[in-house]
Amino acid sequence: MSDSQALLDPDKLRLKRIRARMTRSALARRAGLHHTHISLLERGKRGTTPETLGVLADVLGCDITDLMPGEAPGACARTVRPDAVCAQCDMPWSPEHACKSAAEHGGRAAAA
Repeated sequence: MSDSQALLDPDKLRLKRIRARMTRSALARRAGLHHTHISLLERGKRGTTPETLGVLADVLGCDITDLMPGEAPGACARTVRPDAVCAQCDMPWSPEHACKSAAEHGGRAAAA
């Protein structure tokens, strides 16, 4: 792994983008990047600079450290797949997900 790839956690970038309800294209447009660049970053195929990391964090409304490898302060210890979504509302699922009760979801809280 190169130094530039060590700056960014691809899964965290993807999860932050999804939680911000942004497409790759929308994130790329707002960050002044090409949508394929975002795709490569999210797949861990391309590294990034500290400057680009800062721009992505600004666009996503988070701190740079929220996009970096390692567990964020106060983060849940349980690992959630970045593609885990609620079975009913298609929103990103996390242990804190509470769009509806499990009963309203037919007994399924998430498709993890």
